[in-house]
Amino acid sequence: YGPGSLGLGTSGPIARTVRDAAALLDVMAGPEPGDPFVAPEPARPFLEEVGTEPGRLRIAVTDMPPLEVPVDPECADAARAAGELLAELGHDVREETPPWESDDVMVDFIRVWQVGPAIAGVDDLSLLEPINRALAEDARATPSPDLALAVARLQVLVRRIAAFWDEVDVVVTPALAMLPVPIGWTYDETDGDPRLAFARQVLFTPFTPLVNVTGQPALSLPLHWTPGGLPVGVQLIGKPFGDATLIRLAAQLEQARPWADRRPPVS
Repeated sequence: YGPGSLGLGTSGPIARTVRDAAALLDVMAGPEPGDPFVAPEPARPFLEEVGTEPGRLRIAVTDMPPLEVPVDPECADAARAAGELLAELGHDVREETPPWESDDVMVDFIRVWQVGPAIAGVDDLSLLEPINRALAEDARATPSPDLALAVARLQVLVRRIAAFWDEVDVVVTPALAMLPVPIGWTYDETDGDPRLAFARQVLFTPFTPLVNVTGQPALSLPLHWTPGGLPVGVQLIGKPFGDATLIRLAAQLEQARPWADRRPPVS
């Protein structure tokens, strides 16, 4: 059924080290015949970028999300601490926010995102989990001109946002706006309403949906930890097709602030 929600969703590696993530990305990357979106072929395997000096990069740090939601101070501190570390490593670091604020972005994002569950090949929507079922129902009730207009508005927003990377190489943000939430938190205080549950997820993840929209490479690193030992992610967003630069920078950060000895043991 193609790329799901018109390209908003994508597959990526989850790993314990930058080296493992790069190796898995090498396995996953590359087009298949008929793919509607094709990235330029990298200059060399991503694994070879690990350990390569990234050079002096222009880096913007912000804790201002594209959506008007509160950001936990510890999540904001994680991004700022990453900026301080990057400055110590010799990068040109500044506090600056991409022009990504938009009153309508989540309305348009959801209108496109809901296409994924609707075309997943499941005719009986009762088989889907509540949030995906609600999204599929809303997609089936959305007129095609409304979907087309949502796509067009997002494309206009992408052009405005992506142009910010003409002046910087990487943007650093908190990965999430909240510290790790308890299991079941999504449905707390929603009376089982899946649409309210989805809205709660937006409170948790305001920094990441816009990167789905722009299609830029991004990664999250556990560079900050709570006093109780929970990791707090920091997101690095690169230029379009700038995956290699992100891997080089992530490996440099991992060497400077290793997290392997801080993660809990696997049981």
